[in-house]
Amino acid sequence: MYSKVEPIDKNVSNVEIAVPWGKIAGKLWGNNKSKQPILALHGWQDNAASFDNLAPLLEKHGPILALDLPGHGFSSWLPPGQMYFEIVYLVLLCRLKRYFGWEKLKLLAHSLSAQVSFWYLVKGILEFLAIDERKNDPPSYRKEDLIKKWISATRYSLDETTCKVLMTRGVTEKPDGTVYLNRDPRLRVLPVHAGTHHVHLMNAPAVANAMDSFLEKHN
Repeated sequence: MYSKVEPIDKNVSNVEIAVPWGKIAGKLWGNNKSKQPILALHGWQDNAASFDNLAPLLEKHGPILALDLPGHGFSSWLPPGQMYFEIVYLVLLCRLKRYFGWEKLKLLAHSLSAQVSFWYLVKGILEFLAIDERKNDPPSYRKEDLIKKWISATRYSLDETTCKVLMTRGVTEKPDGTVYLNRDPRLRVLPVHAGTHHVHLMNAPAVANAMDSFLEKHN
């Protein structure tokens, strides 16, 4: 099925897939040809080696096929006159699905590829694992405590009356009587996580451990 297979060791091979503009290059972990591989797609300006530390830890669940996106790694550049838009990578997913004859895709995607995969999510994906930022529930406060915090945060540009005016659209009340802010916390927070943006490369065991239960159930 691959246009080129070059073994690296007994469990890993460099592979190539022919496309009209050249090739899509990648790495394949695992030799179980009876099981559909998990397609691992990297982030912007990375390459398939982004999964070098994680893939060996997930290989027990089935083959892992990590690909270099067009214009990345050893994959061919797009022809002159074509731009690198997200739609290019979305079309690549459609092409790969048709090329391998898969009914649906199993995707492990990081950053840019995770965003693109969401567009494909409704009808075309059997399994989807995204490596990206963590979403936390917003903190809740007693109304009187939040009013004090809010006024203090504005350096007393507001008083209690005007703060309550902003709260009419600025907070949502929970069943227990506490409230939480409606504004996106990313407006003022710079998230920092152990392992950095490339946590799957920097802290692969922790990422693999988080994925194991999902793959054991669904793969």
